[in-house]
Amino acid sequence: MRNNIFKIMVATVSIATLSGCASGPDSTYSKMGDAMKDIAVAVLSPASQNTTNTQSQATEIGRYIKPMLDGCDFVELDKLVQEQPGAIADHQKISKPQGDDPNETTTVILKDAVAFGYPLQKIETYRGYNQFHSKLFFKNDNFVNLRSAFKVPQDSESDLTRNDINGYQVGGYEFVALKFDRQNRTVRCDRGI
Repeated sequence: MRNNIFKIMVATVSIATLSGCASGPDSTYSKMGDAMKDIAVAVLSPASQNTTNTQSQATEIGRYIKPMLDGCDFVELDKLVQEQPGAIADHQKISKPQGDDPNETTTVILKDAVAFGYPLQKIETYRGYNQFHSKLFFKNDNFVNLRSAFKVPQDSESDLTRNDINGYQVGGYEFVALKFDRQNRTVRCDRGI
């Protein structure tokens, strides 16, 4: 690697010298050593290394949301909060029970977290009496590449009414829907009867 960097520096200085950039008293570089020093600083600067380190420090939480991929099942956020506290910026649980209806919304704000390599901002779940949903909020548009990983529930394929790039919908006794919202950068799974 160092040998390649040296070759790049020599080639760059040679081009600068031949083009006249490094000659004369009015030029930026009056000495070949000054040009090599500036090129070495630019090539070896730690800024590019910091970007890589920051990305590699993100916590992969895909295993906690895998139930969504397997037929839009509910995501249990309590386990994520317990096992990955370093990836959690904030955690809220709001419950307003009404009879048998738990009517519970849980929101987890994430920091430096990715799901299957795609950066996530937060996860929201709702649990009601006969329905629930799980919703992922992504940081960029690349999350759409995950669409093929979300599988239709195997026991519901006969009631499949839609299956495209925007998600799927299963009717019948149990309602299941997957929605990829490109505008809001979200993926939502709904289930209910």
